[in-house]
Amino acid sequence: VAIPVSGIDCPELKYNVGTCRLTALVIIILIAVGCFIFVVIIVTICCFCCCWCNKRRQRVQMVEETQYQQEKDDIRQRSNERRAERKAKHDEIRRKYDLRSES
Repeated sequence: VAIPVSGIDCPELKYNVGTCRLTALVIIILIAVGCFIFVVIIVTICCFCCCWCNKRRQRVQMVEETQYQQEKDDIRQRSNERRAERKAKHDEIRRKYDLRSES
């Protein structure tokens, strides 16, 4: 299918861009290659974003895990301190009333 422009007849399946330089096949190939490159770029960007988000999520989880472990250790330490204070207080009461520890 030829589209004549300004009275120039081009061979079949040639489009006029000034002169008969681009065939329909070349235009289709250029569009296909352009779409392929666009899709590759989009997929690459998506993969990069997913990997970056995953790494960031892992870093955040590690920080949260560290904070959780630190809080857990602090709670355990305070619990042990309170337990020691209670034991000292109970021992003092036992000495005061001359009671012996059964355990």
